[in-house]
Amino acid sequence: MKISLSSTLAAAAGFAVVAAGAADAAIVGNAFVLSTTNGNGTDGIIIPNGSLVFDPIDNSYSYVSSSPIVLSNGVTVESFDVFYLNTDPTIAMTFLANTSGLATSFNISTATVAFAPLTGESAMSGASATLTGNNASNANLLGLFGGSAHHASFNTGVFHSSVGPINVPNANGTLTDDTFIGPAVVAGPVTSMFVDWAFQVDADDSVSLNSFFTITPAPGSIALLGLGGLVMSRRRR
Repeated sequence: MKISLSSTLAAAAGFAVVAAGAADAAIVGNAFVLSTTNGNGTDGIIIPNGSLVFDPIDNSYSYVSSSPIVLSNGVTVESFDVFYLNTDPTIAMTFLANTSGLATSFNISTATVAFAPLTGESAMSGASATLTGNNASNANLLGLFGGSAHHASFNTGVFHSSVGPINVPNANGTLTDDTFIGPAVVAGPVTSMFVDWAFQVDADDSVSLNSFFTITPAPGSIALLGLGGLVMSRRRR
């Protein structure tokens, strides 16, 4: 699952990743945090950092939840997963949930990936949300970041603000909003990155999310990282 998630996101974006050599990158904070609020109250899911599974082959960490989780306020989280890559600092996640008979607000946050200061790097981010109305209803998603539902951020500020609002006018209809940015050079130095989602969905709707956020240092930053004579390898994920 970890390999397919990262490779699928990379292939969809059509980019090649250069090894950053950021082996000292650290994953800080809870791996995945979900909070949902509706008329029945607030409930959520917290996955601590220690629950991540390490893969030594690609120096990645991930957590996969594939069984439905019914929260106390009636929201059903069908599945979610989160993926962190240390060598080329990357965050990727997927999420699928159904609201109950009440409009519900969702707040999702990843851990922060922290690394040695990077200057002259390029970054890429992609995000997608699919909204479906159930029970013969239309569907609406309102982003809570000034209309946007997704933020990919560095410590220096938001790099990618996207997704929403989504309005499905027909009963039982489905609509997807997706967006991509990069590669784009980011003013540095940057030392950390993280992803947040915040949105409200109507009653009896289902929402599916996908996102990735990755940074690739430019060759000029090698000296700053102290990589010296290390050979930079180009690989396609």
